[in-house]
Amino acid sequence: MTATDPGVDREPPPKTTLFCPDCGHRSRYDGDWRVVEGRRGARYLCPMCRAEITVRGSDPAQCPPRAGVSPWRQWRTAVRAWQGMWRRLLTP
Repeated sequence: MTATDPGVDREPPPKTTLFCPDCGHRSRYDGDWRVVEGRRGARYLCPMCRAEITVRGSDPAQCPPRAGVSPWRQWRTAVRAWQGMWRRLLTP
């Protein structure tokens, strides 16, 4: 590579950056990713192509239970899970 190559001057992304392997979208872990919480842990989904990026907190020792999760949030999470299931079933 030469000094005129535009890739030489770029800084590497921060360690907190997540990448989508399907569409190439990248953002911080607390950026625009869709986070769906379930029994396996928090699933991070790409906002562009809906690909699952990672699952975090599936080990109870890693992520202690959160106190005070509102029933509204639990209901909303369940509805989103059902919507995702139906979307996968109905998408050709």
